[in-house]
Amino acid sequence: MTSQTSQTPQRAQLFIPIKPIPITNILAFDLEWSLTKDKYGEYSIIAAGFYADHGLEKGYLIEDFKRERHPEKTLLSMITRILNKYDYSVGFYSTGIRAFNPIRHCLMGRDSDLIQLHRRLLRYDLSSPIFINETNKLPYLVGGKRNHTHLDAYNLFTNKVIKSSIYGNSYNSNDLDTISKVILGNEEGGKYSGIKGPIFESLTDLEDKRRYVFFDAKLLLNCVAHNNYELLKVMHSLSELTGIPFKNICNSRGVTKIWTPVLDELVQKELSKIDGVNGTNLEVLRYSVLSEYFTRKKGNFTAGLDLEIEDPTKNSPRYIGGWVMSPIPGEYRNVSVFDITSLYPAMIVNNNISFETVNCECCSKVKAAKVPDYLFDDKKSRSNDHICVKHRGILTNQISDYMEKRVAYKRKFKELQIIDPMMAREYEIISNSYKILINSVYGQMGHKFAKYENVIAAELVTRFGRSTIQHCAKIAKEIFNWDIIYGDTDSLFINSEIMPEDIKLFIETCKQQLSVNMELDKIYDKFLIAGAKNYVGIIKDSKSLIVKGFAGKKSDRCLFVRNCFKQVLEDYKNDINPYIKLRDRLAELESGKLEDIGNQLIIFKQLNKGVDEYKINVVQKLIGKLKNLEEGDTVKYYISDGDMKYTENVNAASIKEYRKQLINTVKPILKLLKYDIKSELTEETKESSNDDNTPPIVSLKEKPKNLTLKARSASTVIQLN
Repeated sequence: MTSQTSQTPQRAQLFIPIKPIPITNILAFDLEWSLTKDKYGEYSIIAAGFYADHGLEKGYLIEDFKRERHPEKTLLSMITRILNKYDYSVGFYSTGIRAFNPIRHCLMGRDSDLIQLHRRLLRYDLSSPIFINETNKLPYLVGGKRNHTHLDAYNLFTNKVIKSSIYGNSYNSNDLDTISKVILGNEEGGKYSGIKGPIFESLTDLEDKRRYVFFDAKLLLNCVAHNNYELLKVMHSLSELTGIPFKNICNSRGVTKIWTPVLDELVQKELSKIDGVNGTNLEVLRYSVLSEYFTRKKGNFTAGLDLEIEDPTKNSPRYIGGWVMSPIPGEYRNVSVFDITSLYPAMIVNNNISFETVNCECCSKVKAAKVPDYLFDDKKSRSNDHICVKHRGILTNQISDYMEKRVAYKRKFKELQIIDPMMAREYEIISNSYKILINSVYGQMGHKFAKYENVIAAELVTRFGRSTIQHCAKIAKEIFNWDIIYGDTDSLFINSEIMPEDIKLFIETCKQQLSVNMELDKIYDKFLIAGAKNYVGIIKDSKSLIVKGFAGKKSDRCLFVRNCFKQVLEDYKNDINPYIKLRDRLAELESGKLEDIGNQLIIFKQLNKGVDEYKINVVQKLIGKLKNLEEGDTVKYYISDGDMKYTENVNAASIKEYRKQLINTVKPILKLLKYDIKSELTEETKESSNDDNTPPIVSLKEKPKNLTLKARSASTVIQLN
């Protein structure tokens, strides 16, 4: 459905690039604190690492001040003196808090560096450069002169829109180790010696501890400073475009929030155009008050309005999501991944979906406005909704304008790349800013707490998106005879020999028939897939390893198992039999020769609720009750054979259970590679394989060469069912 409306957006005018603020005098820091509470029920700060853009490279340990009467107090004074010297600082999960989640009705999250630092400074009656907001309890590092800007890089790097728009979804885990390896490369990225934070306190080598805490700070600043502070410049550009202060936009926990002030301004300008009436229109009233719903009772302001506002405590999906094609598990070579650029924003523009165009009053009886039946799987689920065909939506106009401007900036960037690289970079930064704005708009409709939330509009976006990607899949199969092994939301994974001219023709066909920009995103030289969102691939040119899903990435696996899993993947990447090193590592474990066995086998879990709230005897409840722990505390344990199945004594750890966990973790990969686990790892494999849920493997068959269809062209139309 492509809306024909009476209003069309003006052609975007290219304007002078926004000059990003100079990023200077910036400090990255990392704090480490004890996992054991003191007599006040608090965690003491035991180390601090600093790395600045002008040469400061320092790590401090509480042991450095052991001759002082209060070693921690001296360390805290040193930390605040250094922080107060800088205009900018950056941390990683430095502003997080443990707070009540109204949706899940429990405390969630964990307290961060700034929260812990503020508490300890107050404990010693020291002046704190941190301000705690009374409303949301979030910490703000304002510095001694109250003009300091602190950025929590965790909020930036883990934001879904930034991950896709700036970094192309190239990292899947949100830890600094993974993020740094992607941004900086495997040689420069990666945490110091692979040490995990929770074992820091148990290290005995003081210089090793000092290097660890300093290295984290250095790693963080190098990620933020990558490409001449590209990320911060993009965020400053967004600040200029939206009018939101730079520090606020950087520390926002959701980029979709940047749309609220943009839409507020647009609504004020466009009130007279909504259904041709003035600002008293009930539709406008709904969106001006919706943000108050979660702080007032529904009846206080919905009286007289024909609204249905959903219960925000429901955990089930509120509407249908993106399309996922069930994969064919197995091992493949030469898998091409095609993506639709900005699928959901394109659906908004192509179909005139906006918060005020869905079920508008002016088109309720217009047949052409009805949502098409082909979007629904069966007659029962068909909708009586309609979309305005008389007026273009506020959101539709704005997204269309942003898309045109992004194309213009992108074109200018390419023109200047060789003759003026510095200016070209400025254009690219603004192009990326528009990309973030474009890709974050869908969240404004679908998020429960967004001011302009509209569940019906959000579902129409996903339904049009599902139909579009399915149509693209049909084109790939029926016109090009390509073998699709997997599909997910806006992507198609194709395992066929593809000619360069066919790539171009496929893209043109999708553009002509569906008004979307399809592109070849990547080619996997080697590819393993076990299930939806559960695959491993080696990028053809860069040889980068992409991992989605799989238990080996889970944080509840011990360091030994996680490292073995990584080694199996590296062996797969390099065409090495993984059993060679796997057997060696198992032999080290079983013979007691595994180095640093205590830190290699220990597992950490956080109590995300009170001990008595756990309904079953999970490790958090069993050890938490024994140790009198509270929610937010961290449980440290080893797997044992005893009645409790858990122990705090490494000498009581069960080698048999760790062997089982390792085999169950690497088994899905090895089965996809068709290795015989029983013959390679004979001992106890039968027992450890009882809980295997890996899907049956489809044998990799010879793929037919690409068939050239004589009558094929971009105008060959596939009909929707």
